[in-house]
Amino acid sequence: MACRRATGPFTRTTLPLHAYLAHDRRQALARDEPLPERCSGAALFADITGFTALTEALAQGQGSRRGVDDLVRRINAVHEVLIGAVERAGGSVVSLAGDGMTCWFDDHHASGEPAARRALRCAGAMQQAMRPQPELSVKVGLAAGAAMRLAVGDPALQLLDLLAGATVARAVAAESQALAGEVLVDGSIVAPLSGPLAAPGTAHGLGAPRQTALGDPVYPYQVGADDDATAASASSGAPVAAPSAAGSLPPAGRP
Repeated sequence: MACRRATGPFTRTTLPLHAYLAHDRRQALARDEPLPERCSGAALFADITGFTALTEALAQGQGSRRGVDDLVRRINAVHEVLIGAVERAGGSVVSLAGDGMTCWFDDHHASGEPAARRALRCAGAMQQAMRPQPELSVKVGLAAGAAMRLAVGDPALQLLDLLAGATVARAVAAESQALAGEVLVDGSIVAPLSGPLAAPGTAHGLGAPRQTALGDPVYPYQVGADDDATAASASSGAPVAAPSAAGSLPPAGRP
């Protein structure tokens, strides 16, 4: 499938492009280059939980109108910190749908750091960033592999940025098995990162495997003390030191 340029409304709008476009799409437009449709890297799917209960609590405590205003403010604040965590780790938020956020970390990055490692660091930064919001939490699923980036729609009306493929499906499947506040990774993340997955508290930072609806094993990743420091540095934009190496990991799942 040939690469297509993102044109039409993407280039004609007078509003800031960052309000509509993924970070990598904006960079491609700035370079006047197409964004490759076939890519490899790591997909991160995050789901924010707790909004329903928070909505009811705000409505009861502040009334419907003021409660909605406060809810919108909190939603915007949460999205801002999570998007910031993704972009500081060299990723792009491709879509926001309801409480869900689909993100992509491409293998071809200026830092040279593997996409899976950047995505895992971002997941830790997301968990750390949510701690000031005790009513809310985020569940994260991670998978690595090939994907497709598409601009779909009518260029004369609207183009939508789309991330698709089995890698994305595995990340979504991993997130569906996560509990509030958990990060689940599949074998495609585990296999190449045996050292960086090490964390205090559990063997290699991984819990017992769970099975997704796709039949793949996924592993809860323990965000430990080292990860908290890493996440704090990532949230502030400071350089992040590589975690220490460790021994072998559980068998990888289907790539």
